[in-house]
Amino acid sequence: MDKKIHLPTYVYKSKYRKDVLSALVNKPNLTQTDIIKTTSPKYISHMSRTMKELEEKKLIECKNPKDNNYKIYFPTHLGIKVAEEVKEYGNLK
Repeated sequence: MDKKIHLPTYVYKSKYRKDVLSALVNKPNLTQTDIIKTTSPKYISHMSRTMKELEEKKLIECKNPKDNNYKIYFPTHLGIKVAEEVKEYGNLK
């Protein structure tokens, strides 16, 4: 049975998720490499896992999922809304 999770709480509980979502809300259309340069996940494995988690929750989306070399990500409307709620907690830059 799937538990419904309060998405702002889900994002709030992870510094990586907060940083990645914040980066994409502040400047959409970034690649994983661009995000790594400006956020806390400094290892590609951490970044890949974080991006996958955010995609599964429909908070971010990849514009070109079939391109294996240069994937571009942007926040969804839900992701922007969640980021605004988390920002109210004072935790997004």
